[in-house]
Amino acid sequence: MGGSIAEINIDEQLFLMLNNLIDGIRLIREQVEYKGSGNAFAKVNGLKSANESINMNLANYLVKVKGGLEAYDLYIEIGRLIEKVSQNLSAISYRLSLIFMRDKDLGDALSLLLTRMIEIVIQQAMALSNAVKMLAISPSKVEEITRNVMKLEEDVDDIYRNSEVKVFEANKDLIVTMLLKDVIDRIEDTADLMREIAADLNLVSYLRS
Repeated sequence: MGGSIAEINIDEQLFLMLNNLIDGIRLIREQVEYKGSGNAFAKVNGLKSANESINMNLANYLVKVKGGLEAYDLYIEIGRLIEKVSQNLSAISYRLSLIFMRDKDLGDALSLLLTRMIEIVIQQAMALSNAVKMLAISPSKVEEITRNVMKLEEDVDDIYRNSEVKVFEANKDLIVTMLLKDVIDRIEDTADLMREIAADLNLVSYLRS
């Protein structure tokens, strides 16, 4: 179908922002895998700043082309949600850097829990990136992709429900325990935000079908 020039320009910016999310989440996965991964936080924070800049430019562009866009409000909301995810990822990475400064050995159970949650969020982000591509190629396929993002969020919730017990069973010092709990809460919140983005993209696809 292709879409209008304005829609294609918007898709490109959303695609770029989502790819920045994918890169950021992969950096966080490396942080957990390698127990610190050097300057991961600086890189994740840089991606957050990049997405904030892209979203500001996107918002300005949307105002200019607003008259020809049925999905104007949805695009504004998607940009806001992606920016919020970027901020979440920066906060997660920063807290992980503090954790690994104090404790290099989280133990197998906690490391596995974090890695599994992060892997699912990566799958969500990759699916959302694909959904944005499909808006211009085949909007009807977006529903199936976004449904999978929502199912993945439920998988994160299942892991999250058992996470608090594992955090406290690890017998870490109070600061590490609090930081770990916050990291896990923010990963779960990130999965929820991905679900919201999916719902909005699904509505956009209906308007563009």
